Amino acid sequence: MENNKSGRKALGTVQLTGAAFIWGVAFVAQSVGNSYMGAFTFGFVRSLLAVITIAVLINVFDLIHSMKRKNSSPVGNRGWSRVTLQAGILCGTFLGIAATLQQIGLNYTTVGKAGFITAMYIVLVPVARTIMGKPAGKQVWVGVCLGVAGLYLLGVYDSGETGLNPGDLMILGSALFFTFQIIAIDRFVDRVDGLKLSLLQFAVYGLISLPLMILFEQPDPHAIVEGWIPVLYMGIMSSGVAYTLQIMGQGKLNPTVGCLLMSLESVVSAVSGWLLLGEKLSVAETAGCVIMGAAIVIAQLPDRVKDPAEKM
Repeated sequence: MENNKSGRKALGTVQLTGAAFIWGVAFVAQSVGNSYMGAFTFGFVRSLLAVITIAVLINVFDLIHSMKRKNSSPVGNRGWSRVTLQAGILCGTFLGIAATLQQIGLNYTTVGKAGFITAMYIVLVPVARTIMGKPAGKQVWVGVCLGVAGLYLLGVYDSGETGLNPGDLMILGSALFFTFQIIAIDRFVDRVDGLKLSLLQFAVYGLISLPLMILFEQPDPHAIVEGWIPVLYMGIMSSGVAYTLQIMGQGKLNPTVGCLLMSLESVVSAVSGWLLLGEKLSVAETAGCVIMGAAIVIAQLPDRVKDPAEKM
């Protein structure tokens, strides 16, 4: 029993770390995408590609399981139930608002500040869960505090940016709605098929973006084609793959620990810029990466008193 629990936690850690790695490159793709199209157009095209990607994954998994003559999927084959539809609408609404605010906000603030403010869900999630009567363990709170310090060193300390601008406020709003999305996934993940939930939430995101795109923007097919690299990355990898990994990984871990793992996207963003673009990492940024790593380890240490929010 204990081995199964440890195995689930290890798999969840790998899945959420994978999602964070993919998202770490996504801030660059989003910033580049803004130069080709508006936020609503970007959101619609991204969602469309995500739905296609996840639909392919669903059919591939169904084919594999039918060949093996098994009825279970990686998170349980629960079909297109009413609960799945409700979960998809709720998570998709939160995701659509959060991603749209983030995309618009990136026009007015730096990538470093955007990454730091977005990752504030690592504080908002445990606070929200405590209000809901599901407090996190002491070691998790230590990890959260260290995570905030690490993110600050990584994204803001050496940036020279001070004060809040309208873009920062939009990113802060996106962090709030990402918090709602994370909590909603935690509520439904044990009762629905993760792939189907992922598909539905991006279908809802696309439906939110479509009328706004038509009303407020003038989509240019040529611009979309010219910006195919960031759009494909965001649609297939960041949306289709990473958000599916998020849903599957969250079902195996304490949501607060999961948030800390997902916040590693800020570390990956800095390191990938250093490796791929030749950007230099300052002493403060390097320290931020180390502190973030320590925060993840500390948050997953066993508590003497059993954490009531711990996944069984």
